[in-house]
Amino acid sequence: FTAPVGLTSNLLLTFRLTVNDGTENSAPDTVDVTVLAPPGPGGTNIAPTATVAASTERAGSGQTALKAVDGFVDGYPGDSTREWSTQVERTGAWIELTWDTPQTIDRILLYDRINLFDRITGCTLSFSDGSSIVVGALDNAGAGDEVLFAPKTVTSVRMTVDATSGSTWSVGLAEIEVFNVVE
Repeated sequence: FTAPVGLTSNLLLTFRLTVNDGTENSAPDTVDVTVLAPPGPGGTNIAPTATVAASTERAGSGQTALKAVDGFVDGYPGDSTREWSTQVERTGAWIELTWDTPQTIDRILLYDRINLFDRITGCTLSFSDGSSIVVGALDNAGAGDEVLFAPKTVTSVRMTVDATSGSTWSVGLAEIEVFNVVE
């Protein structure tokens, strides 16, 4: 097989093999292959080490804010328990990551919810150092939107939704990744 390219996170593929001798099929056998994503510009995703809070979340359906930092880019219609979803919230919704110690970061990847109805068309990243970055529409098909910036030392970052598509019912994220600076 030819391994997929352009990955931003590792991808697990499962292959199933059945052999036929012209008369009978063998019992099927499976093997898992993990295709490793190439290293990015550097750094480690420190989002999973943060304390995560959100304006609202759907705890009853498993769509909590912690799912935005679980390392899986998925969600409805795949696995809705792998995404953060608000409780019928649109503009003004937010998710915040906070670290106990200052972190020097220079890159954030934002993955919008994968479904075709709920889409963030504008948001702002606000940092504990008082700076902010306005971000345009996020990809609506599962690809991450990379936000690069000069290194900054912060203890928190908050993404606030500024605009949504007309069909949006509940915004959220499939994943947010925050990368520290390699020194």
